[in-house]
Amino acid sequence: MVPKMIIFLVLVWSASVTAASDTPKTLAVDGSAILELTKNKVTLDFSFSTTKTSVSSSVSINTLLSNNIETALTTFGIADADISVGSYEVTQDADTGDWTVSKTITVIQTDDILNNMDTLLNDVLPLGNISFNITMSVGDVDDAYNTALVEAVQSAKARADLIATEGGFTLGDVLSMRTYTGELQVGEVAAIPISSGASAAGATVTKSSAATSTGSTVKVRVIYEITAKADVE
Repeated sequence: MVPKMIIFLVLVWSASVTAASDTPKTLAVDGSAILELTKNKVTLDFSFSTTKTSVSSSVSINTLLSNNIETALTTFGIADADISVGSYEVTQDADTGDWTVSKTITVIQTDDILNNMDTLLNDVLPLGNISFNITMSVGDVDDAYNTALVEAVQSAKARADLIATEGGFTLGDVLSMRTYTGELQVGEVAAIPISSGASAAGATVTKSSAATSTGSTVKVRVIYEITAKADVE
C-alpha cells in the first residue's frame, strides 16, 4: 500500500530587524514547508455500449450488462456509495436507424484496491465488451496544504521566539503574513499493476504509468513587532 500522505517540513528562514525613529521595530521570518501529496485516489471507469434496431432492445441489453457489472463490483466488496454512473447516452444512427446506448460506470477507491486489481478485472471484464480505464489522483489536497501551512507558521513562530530571546527583544503582535506556493513537482513514476491476463473476453484495458506523488513548496513570511527589553522595563 502506498503511504497516504507524507509532509516534510523544511525551514528555510531569514530574519531581519528594521527600525526607524518613527516606526516600530519589526522582525521578519521566512519559513518553507515542502508538501508532498501521494496519489492515493483511484478512479476506475468501465465503459460499454449496445447497438440494436430498436431503442427498447438496446436499452434493455445495456441495462442487463450494467446490472451484472454492478453486481460483480459489490460482490468484490465495493460499496454501493462508491459506484456511480459516469455517463449515459442514447443515440440513433442517421443512416441505419440503429439505436446505441453507451454507459460508463465509475468506481472511486483508495490505492488499496491496486493490490487486487487483477482479481477485480477478471471478475468484471468477461461479462461483455467492456473498456476499462484507470486514473490516479490526489485526494484531500486542501487538508494537506493547510496542515503544511500550519506547520510552517508554527515553526516560524518558534524561530522568531528564539531570535527575539537571543537578541534581547520582546516579541509582539503579528503585523503581516504572506503565503506563497511553489511549482508543482512530479514524484516517482510507477506502473499501475495490471497484468496482460486481465484483458479478457476481448475487453480493452487502458494500462499506463502514473506519478505516485506530486508536491509543491508552501512558503510563509511572518512579520512581528518587537520591542527592546530596555524599552519595556
